[in-house]
Amino acid sequence: MVLNRENRYAVIDDFFSIGEYLAIKNYLEGVTWGFTPNVAGEFAKKDPANSGFSHIIYGHNGQDDNPTISCMIGQSLSKYFKINLMWRIRAGLLIPVGKKWVHDPHVDKNEPHWTALMYFSSEKGTGHTYIYDELFDPYLYEGVPAQVAARRDKMKVLAKVEAKENRVVFMRGDVFHSSSAPETIIKRLAINVNFVGVLLDVQPEAEKP
Repeated sequence: MVLNRENRYAVIDDFFSIGEYLAIKNYLEGVTWGFTPNVAGEFAKKDPANSGFSHIIYGHNGQDDNPTISCMIGQSLSKYFKINLMWRIRAGLLIPVGKKWVHDPHVDKNEPHWTALMYFSSEKGTGHTYIYDELFDPYLYEGVPAQVAARRDKMKVLAKVEAKENRVVFMRGDVFHSSSAPETIIKRLAINVNFVGVLLDVQPEAEKP
């Protein structure tokens, strides 16, 4: 798996074992979800279509809703990375908004990190994750909101990744990306992981959609 300025992301299917995947999905079906007014961050465009639901599985402040689930996720990530710090494991639930809708481009944190997006729903041909040709530049912009405000209309879509059960997308933390509202299913479940680590030299084969 090569992640560099030209190849900013990698897609891997069948990321978890079947047993692990079913255990995590069953857990997601039973958690309590909190309303999120803006899934792309507090500085994204204010629109009801940008809302969704979230649940924090693990937070670096010591919060751990289910250590067994957190451990499954961490162990699977460790096949690809030496993890130095796990910042957050957050589950997300998106529902249809009655139209095609792409959320604002964003990165999850200003600081250097990795992002892993794990899908627990499939949606053929729509409802993609959008990956853009732009990287967050802390030398030119005071923060992510400033860069989005200045560059939103100039960002070009580098790739679209289809939601598929047991698929993961790895990307550098400075890569701008967007989720989108589901169109053909009643809900989409995913997990977003933000962590600091080092990419291992040897990993299982990565795929491109």
